[in-house]
Amino acid sequence: MPEFIDFLSVFGKQTRPRHFHFGAFKQRTRLSSSADLSSDHGLQIDQLGWSGRNLQLCYNLKSIEASSQGDWPWSPRDCILNHTFDIENIKTTWIIIKGNKLIQDRVRSAGKYQSPAALSSFETLDRAFVSTFATHLLVCDWAVENWEHYISYIEVRHHDISRRVVSSEINIPPKFLKASGNDPNPSTKRTGLSTSTKSARFGLLKSRTDTLQSWFSLPNKDTVSAFHSGVNPEHEVKYRSSFPNNGTMKVHFDTQGQDGFFFSDLQALHDLHDKAKEAILILQLNVKIMTQLVEFYRTTLRLEKFPKDLVQNSAEGFDFFQTRMEELKDDLCTYILKLETLVDYNNGCEMLLRGLLDFQNKEYNELVTNQSNVSTLNMENMATEMNEIALKTKTETVSMKVITLVTLFFLPGTFISTLMSTDIFQNHDNNPNAPNPYRNLGPLPLYLAISLPLTAVTLLIWAFFHLRERRRATIDKAKYANSRWQA
Repeated sequence: MPEFIDFLSVFGKQTRPRHFHFGAFKQRTRLSSSADLSSDHGLQIDQLGWSGRNLQLCYNLKSIEASSQGDWPWSPRDCILNHTFDIENIKTTWIIIKGNKLIQDRVRSAGKYQSPAALSSFETLDRAFVSTFATHLLVCDWAVENWEHYISYIEVRHHDISRRVVSSEINIPPKFLKASGNDPNPSTKRTGLSTSTKSARFGLLKSRTDTLQSWFSLPNKDTVSAFHSGVNPEHEVKYRSSFPNNGTMKVHFDTQGQDGFFFSDLQALHDLHDKAKEAILILQLNVKIMTQLVEFYRTTLRLEKFPKDLVQNSAEGFDFFQTRMEELKDDLCTYILKLETLVDYNNGCEMLLRGLLDFQNKEYNELVTNQSNVSTLNMENMATEMNEIALKTKTETVSMKVITLVTLFFLPGTFISTLMSTDIFQNHDNNPNAPNPYRNLGPLPLYLAISLPLTAVTLLIWAFFHLRERRRATIDKAKYANSRWQA
């Protein structure tokens, strides 16, 4: 049959299953004799044993088999059958294509050990015709097996996730572990704040922390109030000095023992949903093809040109074939019902998981918000402390400038007075009664004449260097402002 080429497209090297949705049943019935010139007479080649009166059919079935490739241990496999039965010459042709030797081994085993050998009975026309039913049943049995194990595997994977989703505890009260410090309760012992003050300051934050009911724990009111920045500065300094790392307190949250869900769980459920829908499609195609196969033989046996004696002699075999095919289709329909129910469960679990993920994200955002509030208050506290240090530094800088000016003002005079009190300005003659040559100069005018200009020069030199540094700082500040504006 030319259509047989279309079935070969499902095979080939591939990393993922392709064409799993492809399933078809093709048939040709040619019962006219060579004497008839009708169009339903087939090709007649005596050398090959082709009489032209034959039944041709081609179809494919799918089953599930274990696979060692990838993370998924199962893979859908195809089996293609091309069958021709010559009525006059009692000649049967089978072309069975499958990716491994499973069907080949089963055909050989069935032809060797079955009693009577149903697959190898070609003595008479009726026995040869009935043997085709056994071959069809062998492939159809393969198409039904392993589906129970495959569905059980999907159910186990589904229940592993759904059990956690359905039984998840979302009303777990928040638990605060401990703040890093020496005192387990720093807010009430170190700050000395009143309860009303703390409640007024952090009433809104406390109301937010009390509503968390899920996977995270937030600090309680007393712990958060430790970051209060509107208290007495003495209390704040005392409080911060008792904490390590410059008063920065680290807050820890207890998340152990609480259920958490991730987007990968949702991806796993979606993957199970796809696998189940894929299996449903394959099973429905198998049911359709099996139905067409039975209907083909039922219709053929009713044709006027089909040998009547063959119909009578093969009736029992066809009835067994028809009954067995109905049983196989019932099994496939049962599997379809199981998978459809599992898909419904999976959809409900997926919706619940989406709700839990949204709820978890909301709770996490609230946690981050409250942690940001705590960090903001901590930074505000640190900024207040740095402001105090800056004020103290500014005061000390002014004092140092005053001290510097006073020192520069008195330094030249002190230097000159010390110099004049030395032996330089004394009489160095051996005669003690000799007059002092510096007596006529006058000590006070001489002191003023030297110290005042020297003081003025010293102050001018200090003012020059001071003004030069201030101008340099102003130029650097302007360059920094221009660079930021250009950036």
